[in-house]
Amino acid sequence: MNKELKRVYIIGTAGSGKSFLAKRISEKLDIPCYDLDDIFWYKKYTKKTNKAKRKKALARIANKSNWIIEGVYSSWTEQALRKANIVIILDIHIVKLTWRILKRYLSKHNSIHKESLKDVIFLINYAHSYKKGTHSSSYNQHIALVKKHKRKYIILKNVKQVNSFLNKIK
Repeated sequence: MNKELKRVYIIGTAGSGKSFLAKRISEKLDIPCYDLDDIFWYKKYTKKTNKAKRKKALARIANKSNWIIEGVYSSWTEQALRKANIVIILDIHIVKLTWRILKRYLSKHNSIHKESLKDVIFLINYAHSYKKGTHSSSYNQHIALVKKHKRKYIILKNVKQVNSFLNKIK
């Protein structure tokens, strides 16, 4: 399995555990992990990086021999997805997503990185719409991109499956 984990692309909505999973795989395999938010935003969650700069930054990462990339974006990230050995799609139940987003807000409420209540409501609404049955939902766009580029993928639906996956990594 570890040979498949040279270039790992992790997709999921807010609260799905993308950062958690990326960090754990990174620690186990000593592979750098990258959060697409750090490329998309040049000032965290307030100022967006222009499209050309973020595509260039992502290309630098995608051209490396080993990486873990995690995020929810799809429209500008195909270059990395095409180079992934495996794509992990986190499809966590909406109740769990909502709880995680609220818990993160409450735990960070007194820290330097403060999400406003408005941000939290936006994230919860986004998480609820992520997998709605529409063709244009972000989830369906992610699945379509993975299939378009014929990437090997797995879908993890809960903590038990995530832990099982992590336990298989040597």
